[in-house]
Amino acid sequence: MATADDYSADNPFLQAERSFLDPRMTTSGIHEPRENDDYSAWEVAAGATGVERSQSETPVTPAAGSSVAAPGITATQSSHEVDGRRFWGGCDKLEFTTYGGFGENYSDLCLKFEEGRLSASVGQGSSLVEILGAALRMAERGHRWGNTVFQWVGEYNGIKYSFGRAGQSDKCAVAKVEVSSLALMMRGHQACFDEAMMVLGNAGVLVERTNLYRIDFCLDVAGQATHEYGEALRRGEVISRVKSEPDLKYGRDGRCFYAATGNRKGVRVKFYDKVRELNDKPGWESELKRAVLVQTRWGSLPAEALRCEFEVRGAWLKDRFDGMESVQEVLNKLPSVMEYLVQNYFRIVDGQVDRENKNQQRVEMAPIWKRLVNGFTAVLGAGEKLVRCTKSVEPDVERVIRKALRPLMKVAALAGPEKCRTKVQALQIALNILSGYSGDDEFVDGVREIHDEMRAKGLLAAYTTREWPSTRFALIDHLVPF
Repeated sequence: MATADDYSADNPFLQAERSFLDPRMTTSGIHEPRENDDYSAWEVAAGATGVERSQSETPVTPAAGSSVAAPGITATQSSHEVDGRRFWGGCDKLEFTTYGGFGENYSDLCLKFEEGRLSASVGQGSSLVEILGAALRMAERGHRWGNTVFQWVGEYNGIKYSFGRAGQSDKCAVAKVEVSSLALMMRGHQACFDEAMMVLGNAGVLVERTNLYRIDFCLDVAGQATHEYGEALRRGEVISRVKSEPDLKYGRDGRCFYAATGNRKGVRVKFYDKVRELNDKPGWESELKRAVLVQTRWGSLPAEALRCEFEVRGAWLKDRFDGMESVQEVLNKLPSVMEYLVQNYFRIVDGQVDRENKNQQRVEMAPIWKRLVNGFTAVLGAGEKLVRCTKSVEPDVERVIRKALRPLMKVAALAGPEKCRTKVQALQIALNILSGYSGDDEFVDGVREIHDEMRAKGLLAAYTTREWPSTRFALIDHLVPF
């Protein structure tokens, strides 16, 4: 967590952030401009939707031959009005790794990185490393990321850079980038990504490809309570492709102020009171975020503010959609990704869901969810079209059989271990138990339906010419010969 000592004169980004903590801020959160006010750090006004970077902040200089454009200095418009209600939204987190190699100047910079790291660890000397105008404040230690060792970590302009060591495996990342929510709120995700790529290029990192680790997108509704969304999750009035028990938190007044559902390895959806979250985390960072939110989004400090947030992992996007190989492609298609998430992947519905009879599609979208869908659409606009993955893989028959052996062993155990000496005997015992059940036609029809679906996807090319058996016993003999 940042402390007051971190906001020193040699850190222009944090210096600019601190200017939001102005004693002239009223209790309502509205900055009251006075005559001859000095806005040398950030030029902001009451109700402004954009934040301009100070002229005193050192610009990043592109490396020679770099094709990356200079990042925009103004945050994108994040406030929109729909049906008389205002919405604010944007990226709240962006993490990605890069793969490639290192240029000739990287070894020289590594020496400076190490000097800065040592200065940070002992608390003496300057921990700043200059890279063509970008002054990286080095951390006292690096870290490990999977099989990659990032020896040096530095921060500039609200973006943290982790640099790998030369000589590691080609499978290891060369750098990792983590963009703070403050930087994203002030400058927008595209400007932050462009700046990060420019800094990496100036540092001698040769980027061949980028790999998105995580991206969060949020929508704020000032004055909106979280309780009704949490109650909808508690009652199960949700249609989601990820089945998980909701994580709910209630205050002393019995009202829900936090609700989350989903998978941390794929997509996680959260609803929470942003004002309460900031109040529960005292410190410089929360004070800065509160001030930035008031100036760039809310206009004044509300009693409560609903935040709907989607945490999305890059691996999930890559597996589900074609054309998600780079961070830039994800940013280009972010509106379409969010449209899929809020309309197909997850939605709150109006009433109980008939899951037993699989009539989920008959339930209409709840008004409280339609409100947020309209807000996401207004904030993001339109994006590039998504293409679902249609990967064709050969079936691993041996693996399927191995997975089936465990339940067969459990069935055979009912007859006693002495009667089961081989896999064939286990299968025969299971067939004898099945012989007491009826419904062969329904069973075979179901298997045929699954077979046709898999054949359409190119997964059963080896079995398409066989005739279908008439009973489940012949079906097993047909597909699983021993």
